[in-house]
Amino acid sequence: MSLRGDRSALAALVLAALLRAWDLGREGLWLDELSSVTVAREPWGALPRVLRDHDNHPPLYFALLKLWGSVAGYGDSAVRVPSLLAGMALVWLVGALAGRLGGPEARRYGLWLAAGASFLVYHAREARNYSLLAALSLGSAVLLLRAQPAFRAGPSLGWAAAALAALHTHVYAPFSLAAQALAAWVAWRRGGRSPEAGRRALAAGALVGALFLPWALVVLGQGRRVHQGFWLPAPGLRWLLEWGGSGLAGAVFALGVVLGWGLGVARLWRRERAGAVLLAGLVLVPLALPGLWSYAVRPVLFGRYTIAAMASAVAGCAVGLASLPRRVGVALVVALTALGVLTSVRDVHRTNRGEPWRELAAFAAEAWRAGRVPSVLPRYPKMLRHYLPASVALYGFERDEAPEGVARAVERGLAASGGDRFWLLAVHPPTDDPALLRALRVRHEPRLERRFQRGRATLWVRREGGALRGP
Repeated sequence: MSLRGDRSALAALVLAALLRAWDLGREGLWLDELSSVTVAREPWGALPRVLRDHDNHPPLYFALLKLWGSVAGYGDSAVRVPSLLAGMALVWLVGALAGRLGGPEARRYGLWLAAGASFLVYHAREARNYSLLAALSLGSAVLLLRAQPAFRAGPSLGWAAAALAALHTHVYAPFSLAAQALAAWVAWRRGGRSPEAGRRALAAGALVGALFLPWALVVLGQGRRVHQGFWLPAPGLRWLLEWGGSGLAGAVFALGVVLGWGLGVARLWRRERAGAVLLAGLVLVPLALPGLWSYAVRPVLFGRYTIAAMASAVAGCAVGLASLPRRVGVALVVALTALGVLTSVRDVHRTNRGEPWRELAAFAAEAWRAGRVPSVLPRYPKMLRHYLPASVALYGFERDEAPEGVARAVERGLAASGGDRFWLLAVHPPTDDPALLRALRVRHEPRLERRFQRGRATLWVRREGGALRGP
């Protein structure tokens, strides 16, 4: 897909870059982004073990973030650049998928719609693996369209590489690949059922499966661990609301994209059955299979995990609008893009959707320098440490650690430093653990409180006669 002489496509990419890159480091990192950075900072040899025991994602994104961090550092803007690049590639690939299925007009429509889509903009500005998942999912779909129906060796190996990378990026990748497998089967049947083409397609799929098998075994263990402490809500239409962003403009954008995608599938069904199956499957399979599992077993459908489905819906919408009279199609694309940009600017560039880790760390460092007052962060000490100087004392505990043990560890730390007070920092969620507060009140009492957006710092002082006894 060339931009030579295509000013409309170039303008759409410029808009996409401005929305995604402008003031990238304005907000500090939030919990999930800090989790990405914490994992990426682990030694290379420890990376698979840390992901296996403490996370639920495959290793590719974290390895790329680690490589990037070794060059650019781990500042707030720097760690978001890999997602920014993946997000820009995703805009290009939405246009490429739409163009493959609907022609040059659909390609331009896809670029504009993807450029302004708030959901895609948001995740292109977040240090997480979602933009990379969507880019690899759509990239593999584009390569599949190039390979079928003959499934020649070169395009098939390209598809296999993209599919393998997607599997090593996110646990939702198999849903997009299942839709692609179904579309490949339809293309093979309608393309003459060539035995040679069938063998090449099966060989590419078998290669992907064999190379992914070692990590697939890890995924099974991750799934069992995650189910023991599940946090996802029961599924509903939240994913559709997330697709558009907040407010009426976002809701209208999401509804327009879904209706346009339905039109695109219907129009393709008449002339390119395999393309229609692919476009439908890329949206429906990542929603239907996790949705059924969520209702039958446990919730696994999470809005941000459906980013590849959303990007595919945008491509389908472009195909559908390109089938309308040109004036109507252009008017609808302009209206939807304007709604998307409006929502993106409001949601991402004007409102604070982050958490005050950076602000809490600055406060803790100032308190430490002023009076050497130790700080305590419930649950997530490694996250705050990202922003803190190494000299600042920090205590914390993991999610499953007993509050009584934490209180005793804090008391021993105070005894070692000769102090009698500490700051308790609470964020994500901002409410303190009631059990921890009860344990702390045995020997301490709260005196002062500082509030932050979605966070709080409370000064605790040891009561007279409240020194720790025993070992």
